[in-house]
This record gives sequence, C-alpha cells and structure tokens, in this order.
Amino acid sequence: MFSSTRKSSSELEDEKKNNVGDLGFSEVASDELATHEFIAEYADEYNPQGLAIATLEDKFKYRNVKTRPTIAAMLILICEFAERGSYYGTQGILTNFIMRSLPEGSTTGKVMPGHTGNAGALGLGLKDANALVTLLQFLAYVCPLFGGYLADDRLGKFKAIMIGVWVGILSHLLFVIAALPPVIAKGQAALAPTVLAILSLSVCTGFIKANLLPLMLDQYPYRTNVLRREPTGEVVYVDRDGSMERLTMVFYWSINIGAFLQIATSYSAKRVGYWLAFLCPMLMYCIVVIAMLIIRPHLKPEVPQGSLLKKAVIVVTECLKGNFIKRLKNKEFWAYAYPSNMESRGVPAEKIKWTEQEVKDYKSTFTQCLMFAYWVIFN
Repeated sequence: MFSSTRKSSSELEDEKKNNVGDLGFSEVASDELATHEFIAEYADEYNPQGLAIATLEDKFKYRNVKTRPTIAAMLILICEFAERGSYYGTQGILTNFIMRSLPEGSTTGKVMPGHTGNAGALGLGLKDANALVTLLQFLAYVCPLFGGYLADDRLGKFKAIMIGVWVGILSHLLFVIAALPPVIAKGQAALAPTVLAILSLSVCTGFIKANLLPLMLDQYPYRTNVLRREPTGEVVYVDRDGSMERLTMVFYWSINIGAFLQIATSYSAKRVGYWLAFLCPMLMYCIVVIAMLIIRPHLKPEVPQGSLLKKAVIVVTECLKGNFIKRLKNKEFWAYAYPSNMESRGVPAEKIKWTEQEVKDYKSTFTQCLMFAYWVIFN
C-alpha cells in the first residue's frame, strides 16, 4: 500500500534544493543552464562544464554579485596610490622651491625658528616658477598619448609601465640632488637638475598614467558576464561591468588618498628643508618599484594588439583625400573611408585594416570632441 501522505511537486522541488550539499550542485540549476553556451576554461568542481555565458534576462533572474579583486589588481592599486602620492607631493612644493629665495639664515630652504614666511630655494620669481610648473602639467597630459601608443603598438602595458617606473626613480633622485644645500648654495646652477627632473617626471607620468588602469582592468578574470554555480549550489550572475566599475572607483579613490602626501611635503619643506620634502616622494615612489616587481608573475600574459590611435590617424588621413571640403558640406566626410567605398575606388581589400563600424566609432568620437573645443574657446 502506498502512503496516503504524498508530497506535492513544490515540496519535491524544495527537497531537491535542500539536497544541494549531497549532490555537489543543483540539478534544477543544471537544467536551467542547459540552453546556455559555456566557457570551458573556467571549469571547476562546481562548474564542470565551465561558466555559462549570461544573457540580459539572467541579470534579472539571478542574484547579482561582483568578483573580488585579484592579487595583481590589488598590487596595481597600491602602485597607483604611491605613484600619484609622489607626483602630487612633488608638484605641491615645486612653485615655492623655484620662486622664493632662501629664508634668512637657512641653507636648506626651511624657515628658521623665530622667523615667519614661506620656504624657498632658487629665488627665480613667479614668472619662471609658473612657466616650469605649467610645463610639468602640460607634459603630464601630453606624454600619456605617446606612452599609451607605444604600449598598445610595440611594448605592451607592463613593459611600458616599467620604463616609466625607472625613469621616475631618476626624476625623484634629481629633485633630491637639486634640493641639497651645497647645490642650492650655487643659486641658478640648481636649475639644471630641476629642469631635468621635471622633464623626466613628465616621461614617467606618460608611461605610467596611460597604462596602469588598463592593465588593472585586464586582470579581470572573466571576459564577459557569466553565470557561476556557488559551492552552495546557488547560481549567481557575475556582473562584469559592475565589478570593473567598482574596481575603477577604488582606483581613483587611491589617487585622491595619495594626494594627501602634499601636506607632508609642504610641512617638511618649511620645517626641515627641501631635501627632505623631495626625499619623501622618492621613498614613497619606491613602493611602486617593489610592487611592480612582485606583480609580474601574477599578471595575465599580454600581446600588443596595435594602437587604436594609430589606426584613427590613418582613417582620418584617408578621409582627407580628394575633395574633403565638399564631403564635409554634404556630411559624407567619414563615408569616404568605409571599406566598401574604398574597394569601389579600386583600393585592394588587403590594404584596408579597419571595418565600417570602426569608422563610425571614430566619427562618433571626433564629433563628441567638438564639445571640448567649445569649452577651450569659452574659457
């Protein structure tokens, strides 16, 4: 005789979910993922087929989670904190170092006890100080264009960053030399190491600033949104965009925290001297060197894929051929570089290294840049 207390289908379903620990994974969840494509390289004991490629509907169907930063990503955050701290710590004291003369009775640039005023050293005046500091700021924004291009087209991000790291050590060493009392005592002779330090710091910034964040985002473990079965049997939606957004926010948070070193260097210059004020950023910068040497074994392998900047220049050059002014008036400027139009003009297909969608992307990018041109004129 069968028992009169038969279980309903919903109770049987709950029982299956409760037996997840005995089965290793949920059969129900396995059935739900049967229609998905899997990435086999992420296979483990809980995901024997790999991770399922998530769809848009999955985002609202499963619990959303974000991945934890990898060891490499955490070390890169430390690098950014130390590098930006050393940069802002140096930049913050540079104006007074160049502009103001040595305070009365001082050989290091500090303000002597019982005296008031500001720290100073070279005494070149406001005009020269503004010129050199503006040069540093200008090059710090221009050099990343070249640093990013070389990383994408020739070197790879890690090698490009390491070039910047070693140039940065040289830069901070030159600042310390320029701030030594015997060098300051020679007056304008201290300007030479200062200018060399500014130029090398710009190169350092160009190679590091353009590549550190992309290198960190490259360490994200999954190349798309995936569904992952947890040890409990629950299937979760691993949000790639959300994970990278959170990591990027922490990255910029580390920049702002590092900038607080400027307070320490300002007090060091006023109370001890510029040799200590420039030595502090150099010591902090040593963290970058150590972290980058540790990080190398933990990085994903990378191969330079070619520079988008280089390709964009080639596309724009192609668009400027012929009667481009007429095409500008007819709003057909970018269509001239479409592969289909180029082939119709007799250009061999093997010489065309871009797609029509890429040309449309460049068009959208350059169109948006017009807004920034307006703000330059407005200001």
